[in-house]
Amino acid sequence: MSFLKKLLKAGERRKGPEEEKSVPDSKIEGQINIRDIQEQLTAATNFPLSELTSTGSGSQNFSIQPVSGFQGILNNINAPHTQFQFPGDFKDPQYIFVQYLYDICVGKGWLKLVDPLEPCVMKKNHKDGSKIHYRYLPPCDNLGEGSFVDLVARYLRAEIAVKVSFPLIHAVLETVRPEDGVIPIDLDHRIQILDSIQEIPFASKYHYCAFIRDEKSFVVWGSTIQQVLTFLNQIEKRLINFVWDAGNAVNEKRTNYIPRVTFVNGLDSSDEETSSAKRNSVQAETEAVSGSTTSEESNSTAEFDIENQYEERPIFFVHSVIIALAVIVLMAFIGMFVSQLIRIIVTENYWIILVSILYIPVIFLFCGFFATSVVSVFVFILGPVSQLEKNSYSYSVKRSPRLKPKNGVLPHITIQCPVYKEGLSTVLKPTFESVQKAIHTYELQGGSANIFINDDGLQVIPKSDALERIQYYEENGFGYVARPGHNVDGFIRKGRFKKASNMNYCLHISNLVDGKFDEIRGETTSWDPKQESASYLKALELDVQEEGRCWAGGDILLGELILIIDSDTRIPEDCFLDAASEMHACPDVGILQHASGVMMVVNDYWEQMIAWFTELIYFSISYVSASGADTAAFVGHNAFLRWQAIQECAYVDEDDNRVKYWSESHVSEDFELSLKLGALGYIVRLATYHDGGFKEGVSLNVYDELTRWSKYAYGCSEIMFHPLRKWVLGRIFTPLFRSFVRCNISLACKFGIISYMGTYFAIGASLVMVFVNYFIVGYYNWGYYRIYSDSMHIFVAVTVTFSVASQAAYSIARLRVHNKVTVLQVLGELKWVVVMAIFMGGLSWHMFKAIACHLLGINMAWEATAKDIENSNFFQEVPKAIKNYYMMYVCCILMLIAILCLAYAVPYAYQIRGIAPILPLAWSLWSHILSPIVLNPQITTFSW
Repeated sequence: MSFLKKLLKAGERRKGPEEEKSVPDSKIEGQINIRDIQEQLTAATNFPLSELTSTGSGSQNFSIQPVSGFQGILNNINAPHTQFQFPGDFKDPQYIFVQYLYDICVGKGWLKLVDPLEPCVMKKNHKDGSKIHYRYLPPCDNLGEGSFVDLVARYLRAEIAVKVSFPLIHAVLETVRPEDGVIPIDLDHRIQILDSIQEIPFASKYHYCAFIRDEKSFVVWGSTIQQVLTFLNQIEKRLINFVWDAGNAVNEKRTNYIPRVTFVNGLDSSDEETSSAKRNSVQAETEAVSGSTTSEESNSTAEFDIENQYEERPIFFVHSVIIALAVIVLMAFIGMFVSQLIRIIVTENYWIILVSILYIPVIFLFCGFFATSVVSVFVFILGPVSQLEKNSYSYSVKRSPRLKPKNGVLPHITIQCPVYKEGLSTVLKPTFESVQKAIHTYELQGGSANIFINDDGLQVIPKSDALERIQYYEENGFGYVARPGHNVDGFIRKGRFKKASNMNYCLHISNLVDGKFDEIRGETTSWDPKQESASYLKALELDVQEEGRCWAGGDILLGELILIIDSDTRIPEDCFLDAASEMHACPDVGILQHASGVMMVVNDYWEQMIAWFTELIYFSISYVSASGADTAAFVGHNAFLRWQAIQECAYVDEDDNRVKYWSESHVSEDFELSLKLGALGYIVRLATYHDGGFKEGVSLNVYDELTRWSKYAYGCSEIMFHPLRKWVLGRIFTPLFRSFVRCNISLACKFGIISYMGTYFAIGASLVMVFVNYFIVGYYNWGYYRIYSDSMHIFVAVTVTFSVASQAAYSIARLRVHNKVTVLQVLGELKWVVVMAIFMGGLSWHMFKAIACHLLGINMAWEATAKDIENSNFFQEVPKAIKNYYMMYVCCILMLIAILCLAYAVPYAYQIRGIAPILPLAWSLWSHILSPIVLNPQITTFSW
């Protein structure tokens, strides 16, 4: 055991020369050297899986010391010891809690028929993390390997676990057949049956409960006493109804998805070969329960078969009408422009002015979204809104009929979450707790799911933080893959924004493991859970060793559906079944994007403004999708993806000959993927029936939001145009954009998407245009107006349209659609209009820089946005703003000085004092100067 103890200390700081000698120092400071661990572990042979040793005669204090192979060490480096203690100190809060739980169980009669009587268990972590203590009641001598307490500690890793048995449990188990693996006590609760307590390692952990057939008992586990007691009370009531009306019970076989013990220290050492069929290849025989609400709320018992039914949805043409009117507005404007050219040519014979015709495509690109917004103002106020309450081609406001498992399984869902250096306690844990609740609900409904974390920070954060993450992943049964840091041992993290390459790398490892799993399985079709798990672990370990540089653990195989989320996300507890039902009913849907609410973190005025703007954007997207757009917007998170559709978008990267799914050469990889899916005939659909249950974090500071907009501008530019150096070769538009233009999407949708992309070019060019306008209007105001619309007219038109009319129309539309929105709420939101105008006025520099970098071939890269706020103050934020935007401030101040000089310090003939040339430029310059300062709430903090 001495070798193992040294090995498990590999991640800790060294305290003496002996430790340095036993664990070689990592080549990369601050990282865990897995190769060294592997080499040492290979040298150690014939270790048993675990040693259960008594620490004292009659003390009821035992210690389990896990010993495992390379993969287990990778996932459980520095694993704490586990001890079981009979509590006897009334000053110990853990004892009080476990005594409280025991007393309630006895008082409720839940322990009447438990034989032998097993303890209630509670986990307690020492502050130093070196040991994990389990306190239990009542006293029990059966704590050896394979006991209930041992299985809870080694496999469930639950904070609290209780085994109960009372007459109702016996009555329920008497109604099931020996081959049944599930008891459907109602439509939303299908509870697993284990043949014996020894099958706990292979239980679906997120059920948080299981019937034990041979003991006629019921095991419940959870993270808090309240959770366990609440669940027991609810289940007891449901079991009473079940026994009362036993005819409602549906005999079901156990789900074909076997939860694998995916960390080595949870298995006996075994060389047995593997496996069972892939979960995503199992076809479900399903039936639907009518109704658009949850099954508890539905009183309808009508059922119909939708195995071969395609859900037909209407297509509305409101969006097409809006686009048609916008095109008419643009053509009217261009018609007046062309008529003016003809008049000048006829009257003045000035043919060279025909060159200005080249400006017409720019008008379409820059003004398309503006024209659409003008028309939308009138449609929001006077047009139809009933389509927002109806399901349509690319919009879902009502749930599809819910599937119900019958002699099969619902589709397996994988929750894919890319993470970086976010805080474990402040950001990641709340997100995964939200996901775990949803998995719990889905598994009780008959489905299965796993969490797949793409951890891009695990190998670059400090060792102590990495070990804490690994331990958290293992305890909760999360699958994860982590690649090496950028430029570590020659490894390159491709892409300007690393999210796409991170997901591609993790999907590649998942596919390798899946392939190896198939090889080990061979032609065998029947395996028990133990063989299944051992075979999977063997495949995982082999591929990790072959890859050589990645860290991986847990279940990383992919299901039929993938829910992609950000690290700062909340999801509804009952959302998986609705998504599975809709994706089943509509096989042409490639992406089901859910409208998201905003998850407030700091609740300052900046976050409130961005939350208001985000809700405005989602309402606009909802209106466009419901009004007949061919495709909804895919924002890259809170969306269910059909894995089969994503595989059809795969490509082979010529640099490393790997199959990849997300574009690493595009900043907006989500937008690029949605264009590909649209070209293949798949639908990107927006769902709003969870009414803001999906929540996303917004930018917590103005720096991240400016970066986000510049990233979008860069992404639109690289999707549409080649760099300028390729223009001379006639290669102006990218193949992706050309294929999009030629694809089978309606002209209205194409115009809408191109107009949206053109907005970024218009905003990016605005600072340069108002600067040039300053001189044109200032010095040549005698003739420019004939073919030139000055910036003052544009400034007034844009301000009235976007800051006044659009806000009023948005508020009126919300009042028409949602009766719960009050006039006072609408008036309260008007305070953000001026603040948002300042922010939008200060975007041009950043977006122009991003677009120029792409067109000129200059490389840009972006870091992940902040997910939790850092304490700061005025004296830190002002220097930070100046440092981040030094060149912007220099240019803006120089232009302001030039305005003053040209107004007063030059001869009168060269002075520019008119409001028409000065106001648009001055507004833009002051917006750029002020937005990083006045939009930063921390600037008002004067503490130090």
